[in-house]
Amino acid sequence: MNITVQGAENLDIVAETDLKLIKLNVNPYNNPVFANNPVSYLGWSIIDQNIPYVTGIHHSLGDVQKFMGGSSPSKVTINDQYFWETHLTNGLLDIIGSGSPLFDHNKRIIGANHGRRPGVNYECNHPESPPLLYGRIDKSWYKFCQFLDPDNEGIVALNTITDQVSTKIKTEITGPDLLCSSSTYTLDNVPAGSTVTWSAAPAFLFTNTSGSGNTFTTAPASINGQGTITATITGTCGATTISRNIQVGPPTGIIGLSQNQIICDNQYINLSSEFGYLSYNWTVLGGTVVSGQGTA
Repeated sequence: MNITVQGAENLDIVAETDLKLIKLNVNPYNNPVFANNPVSYLGWSIIDQNIPYVTGIHHSLGDVQKFMGGSSPSKVTINDQYFWETHLTNGLLDIIGSGSPLFDHNKRIIGANHGRRPGVNYECNHPESPPLLYGRIDKSWYKFCQFLDPDNEGIVALNTITDQVSTKIKTEITGPDLLCSSSTYTLDNVPAGSTVTWSAAPAFLFTNTSGSGNTFTTAPASINGQGTITATITGTCGATTISRNIQVGPPTGIIGLSQNQIICDNQYINLSSEFGYLSYNWTVLGGTVVSGQGTA
């Protein structure tokens, strides 16, 4: 079966990565011939992370689709252009393979082929593992972001879309919800080429209220309460803030009991802690814990 989709709008081009973003005039997903075999739209990523290996797919001049495997890519700059450089570990890149996608280990596109280097032997499984150059999507983000993240939500990756909407992958803060001692919070899925600053508020709850980099370490001060840790990520498309609310120090309240509340003889009352602990020990003066000892 041969199906051709013609016509596309040129959205933008980035000379320093040799990449172009286009929008098809017709969505092939709506074609009835794909009812039982839906069209897939490949995912992409601009996350700054270690990539242990890469995979390339190409079918030059409409030839049989081919695959190649590559080593962990490195970032290189050649004549003011930004590339991923990988060395062939399996297969080959065919002639006229420029523009073909390069996938990271999560099967997301991170670049497109810039072509084969002149004078290099690209025979299949060549023992010299020749290098290949791919223009980097992350270095094209300052132009592509208005189309791939139009609302500045902080999207850094998408998985392949087939028959349902893909989950938007964003930068997030990981670390404890309950800050009882010095702890470190980490920013996961940081976009490449960005800078990160941290803040913690209100200031009187924390021993450290500011920082930079992908991690932030702080501890509770002498007062307990609800606090907020915020990371500001600044990149080529502006700044995005991510916040996380936490409990600083042990909670002081008990849910289910009012101040000066009178409890009569043989009266039962249900109580709970206002925040999660790892272990509990309930003590009642003039009464008995009927059930729930050791739980919230």
